[in-house]
Amino acid sequence: MEEKEVKKKTRKNASEIDKEVEIREVIVEKKVGFNYAEVIVIMIITLIIGGMVGSFISFFGKDKKTTNTIVKSDVPSEMKEFLETYNTILDEYYEKVDKSKLIEAGISGMLEYLGDDYSVYMDKDTTKAFNEQVDGKYKGIGVEIVTVDNSTQIARVFTNSPADEAGLKVGDVFLKVDGEDVSKKNASELATLIKDSGKDKVEVIVKRDKEELKFTLNLREVNIDTVTTEVFEKNGKKIGYI
Repeated sequence: MEEKEVKKKTRKNASEIDKEVEIREVIVEKKVGFNYAEVIVIMIITLIIGGMVGSFISFFGKDKKTTNTIVKSDVPSEMKEFLETYNTILDEYYEKVDKSKLIEAGISGMLEYLGDDYSVYMDKDTTKAFNEQVDGKYKGIGVEIVTVDNSTQIARVFTNSPADEAGLKVGDVFLKVDGEDVSKKNASELATLIKDSGKDKVEVIVKRDKEELKFTLNLREVNIDTVTTEVFEKNGKKIGYI
């Protein structure tokens, strides 16, 4: 009788142990997993991060694609070498290159190859200066400037202009404009700096012989003399020069 009771008790203990193990497993499993709300939050965070990463990759992929702005598709075969050179310079040259200046240099080179003095390429600034000459007037100080021996100097002073009234002379070399060093600028760059300053007055320092002179000039509309005249007299006779 006692033995049966012991066996029964033992079986009962074993059953209880199995049940406890099962309960622990359920508890452990529940702790490791996520509830419904947590799953929703994780999905939202994942979508946000995925969108950000996708945009980042798309941006850099697009940027890389547009490095070479000219593609070789649908172009004549004789132009492919030109485009390859252009793209190689943009991608591999150790310094940053101005794309528009590079194109202008290519166009200018083709026209120079013709060897025709009347076939030239004019960039934006040169075209503007040319149109001013044709119109016969512009807003400025009233000088024609040229680059000679790495210096920018006055080649002509227009009559009744601010420069003429201030006393600037042919041969004066520009050193500074409104305190900015312009000794390394070419004629086109200097003319643009003065005319497009948006100011009514400009201060220039020029070198005349070995002396530095300062002038304050008013910018106003200047008439360009397209025809100049002068009268020479010798031995009682007058000669007109046009």
